[in-house]
Amino acid sequence: MGGTQFKCPFCDKGFSVERQLTGHEYIYTGEKPFTYKVCEKGFSGKGHLNTHVRTHTGKEPFKCKFCEKSISEKGVCTRHERTHIGEKSFKCKFCEKMFSEKGNLTGHERTHTGKTPFVCNFCEKRFSEKRGLTKYERIHTSEKPFTCKVCMKGFSPKNDLTMHERIHTGVNPFKCTFCDKMFSRKRGLTGHECTHTG
Repeated sequence: MGGTQFKCPFCDKGFSVERQLTGHEYIYTGEKPFTYKVCEKGFSGKGHLNTHVRTHTGKEPFKCKFCEKSISEKGVCTRHERTHIGEKSFKCKFCEKMFSEKGNLTGHERTHTGKTPFVCNFCEKRFSEKRGLTKYERIHTSEKPFTCKVCMKGFSPKNDLTMHERIHTGVNPFKCTFCDKMFSRKRGLTGHECTHTG
């Protein structure tokens, strides 16, 4: 038999080992056999569980080789590093759009095909990408998995945490192109620049 004798019935992805197929199918079935005892949160894979544990411990063992940013997941670190070099090696087969990650390409191609394999466990709303489903389900659960290390306030989307942490750090990464004023949020900068342009 070839290298992909075990096929996923949901997306036709092939696997050489049946155990890999079983783990992959959890994405679609919603099964979460790996549980973190501290918060009782369940995960479809052991790697996802280990990554989640780092949100409790604050460990960020992976460092960007370009900017020294610390990151909790190896894959996220690799993707972050691609933003520095602008690498986009995955091309959509339906249009000319290019992506730096295969997962983003797959999700994008579903906008062409209309496939929505990810279903909300609470209301059956469908999504083309797992991350869209994960974010959406937090509306139902009120889960806030991203915690500020300074004041312990919880946030649902990670970018809300990033913006909140700027209150503590005083970091203002958005600089006006007309004057030296700096802003913590892009929309603050955009509003300010209108005062220059009218």
